[in-house]
Amino acid sequence: MVDNSSAESAQSDSARSYTQEDLQAGARVVRFALWCVSIALIAVLIMAVYTFLNVPWETRLDYSGRYGRDGLPMQVVLMAAPVMFCIMLWQMRKPSAGRMGKSSRVIGIFGTIAFVIFGLWGQWYLAHELLVAGGALSS
Repeated sequence: MVDNSSAESAQSDSARSYTQEDLQAGARVVRFALWCVSIALIAVLIMAVYTFLNVPWETRLDYSGRYGRDGLPMQVVLMAAPVMFCIMLWQMRKPSAGRMGKSSRVIGIFGTIAFVIFGLWGQWYLAHELLVAGGALSS
């Protein structure tokens, strides 16, 4: 005998009807996330531009990994966070983005906050290391 309970529950979850209150609350969460990620995107782009303008173009971030590379190029390192934020913005523009229950809304709020904080911190850390490597800052 095959147990179809998990398949049925997954199907019922995707076909779940949300109340008007759930849809309005989900729209508020998406609006909050859009604002947070948009502001974070602007901040990481400002950090990247500042670093590009103050560090020689051929500066590399020290990397002692595989394949005998002599470092990661500055342009690649500083574009990781903006690309992640752009992908997140693109995903939040989908029509189904606000369709979420209460637990999903809570996870969405705290997940967005954590994502933005770690993205900003990571970009700041990488920009600082590149500014030190390029001679614009002393360590």
